[in-house]
Amino acid sequence: MVVIGGTLTAHRYVDGILRTVLLPFHLQYPGLIFQKDKAKPHTTRVAMNCLTAYQTLPWPTRSPYPSQIEDVWDMMGR
Repeated sequence: MVVIGGTLTAHRYVDGILRTVLLPFHLQYPGLIFQKDKAKPHTTRVAMNCLTAYQTLPWPTRSPYPSQIEDVWDMMGR
């Protein structure tokens, strides 16, 4: 889990999460597939360009379970 204070912009997402956490993690475990939701920082050109060499799954358009992060927030709240 990466905690980012303030507003998450596309550049903060790429520099603070993708390049420093996710992509190095991916190098340790080849074959992983990322799934990102449709949050604005995830869908920008800079973020998409950063992930072009990696396999990603699209977020389902009408997903019956909108966000797994809600479970994490619930656990943290307790």
